[in-house]
Amino acid sequence: MFSTEIAMDAPVRDGLMLAGGSVLLALIWFVFRRTSVGTRVLSCYMWIDTAANFVIIPLTIFGVGRFLTQLFDVLQYAEFANLTVTITQLALYVTISIGLGRIVEVWISVAHADDVSDGHLPQLLRLILYGLCVIGGLAVFLTMNGYRPTELYLSTGVLAAILAFATQQTLGDFFAGLTLSLESPFKLEDWIMLEDGTEGRVIDINWRTTRLRQWDNATLVVPNSVLAKTRIRNLHDRNHKYSPWYMIRISADYDPRAIKVLLLEAALRCKRSVPGALPTIRLTDATQSPYSYMVWVHFPNYQAMFAGREELFREIHNALKDAGLQVAVDLQEVRYARATHSPMEPPNVLMALKSLDFAAFLTDEDLGKIAAMSERSFFEAGSVILNEGEQADQMQIISTGVVEVSVSSNTGRRHHVEELNPGQYFGLAAMLTNEPAAMQYLARTDVSIIRVNVDCLRHVVSGRDGITEQFAQLVQHRRQRAEDAKTYVQDSGQAITFQDLVRRVDRVFRGGTR
Repeated sequence: MFSTEIAMDAPVRDGLMLAGGSVLLALIWFVFRRTSVGTRVLSCYMWIDTAANFVIIPLTIFGVGRFLTQLFDVLQYAEFANLTVTITQLALYVTISIGLGRIVEVWISVAHADDVSDGHLPQLLRLILYGLCVIGGLAVFLTMNGYRPTELYLSTGVLAAILAFATQQTLGDFFAGLTLSLESPFKLEDWIMLEDGTEGRVIDINWRTTRLRQWDNATLVVPNSVLAKTRIRNLHDRNHKYSPWYMIRISADYDPRAIKVLLLEAALRCKRSVPGALPTIRLTDATQSPYSYMVWVHFPNYQAMFAGREELFREIHNALKDAGLQVAVDLQEVRYARATHSPMEPPNVLMALKSLDFAAFLTDEDLGKIAAMSERSFFEAGSVILNEGEQADQMQIISTGVVEVSVSSNTGRRHHVEELNPGQYFGLAAMLTNEPAAMQYLARTDVSIIRVNVDCLRHVVSGRDGITEQFAQLVQHRRQRAEDAKTYVQDSGQAITFQDLVRRVDRVFRGGTR
């Protein structure tokens, strides 16, 4: 009978087994891709998904086509058999060409991970890539079946000319998008600002338009031809540091150096700036009143700039207000008498002493005596204030500016430890123990120092019971911090115990040899 003849035909049976096996393999792969395990694996290893699709899909098409061809041959439907062969060949060529396009896409995504988003190219580049692959597959199919692709080009030339004339604006957008994709003035997830002030985050680049997501969460669709003709400012993505500067105008009646100190301290208090990237303060215009000062700061990215800028302006306002100043406004005035201005005084020494940790051991009268006997020094940026290994007979309190602390390794290379800001001090341990300084102290910015020598402390604390041990505990704590930070410590023989520190500090306060 009919069914028996088919079942006994070996080619049909082999084709059925091939088709069934390939379809079963495709179903297993389809189910695996949608499981939680498959999703996690394929999201980490895109090559597995690409290679599997490149093999399984053409194999399934070949198996099903082979089975149908054998079946139509047995049923003696030669026309259907030939049509099945042709369709199978066409599907194989197109599928393989698309698979090659996917391999190229994954390679670009892996090799240029910073320029793509979510493992995919922009839509425009994907359209061009897969379009070229499909055209190539069709060309190979026509060539293998005895057709000349040039004949197809000639027969469709007139139609192509008519379509090009009718869609010249659309083609202009297409080629403009192609140019933007090749030059890459921006990529997905970048924030861009157009010449007219429009700004937004790039969420898609397709064959005709570029889509921007604006701050109000609205989507702005810009034709590629418009983008190609306008000036674009790329503000980059969340991984790109953004470093704006702001101009502050303050009256010319005040000392520029004091103003720079105030602005620097205000910028240093800005917690939203990039850690370790010091702000820069410059007097940019002193040719007219008010003077103009530039405050240059660094934020993690463009989006973080808005909150950071608010914090910076708030700190500048507070710093100027505490100093009795305000930002100058644009006014035209006629002066008939010289205006009086409150003189700007440097930070109060007594207030600086009260903020130190050892102030808890002393009275306000003691701190006042120390303040009266202290001295001031100024160091320009880059100057070494205290060298590692140098003897110190003075404690140094930072009044303004930033001091960098570093130590040297046994190879002679310097290692950054920390930065000291206004209100912190150094040199106390070296002064009270007669030991060389354990670290180097370098002025990162212009620095104003309050110097307190050992005679000041000796004059104040001599004869006090228990104060020696309190200072010794403080010195021990600071020495331990220094030893923990150093990469190596020069061998000084027997380790110094707490009792040794007590005796040394007591000898200093009594006026003995240090």
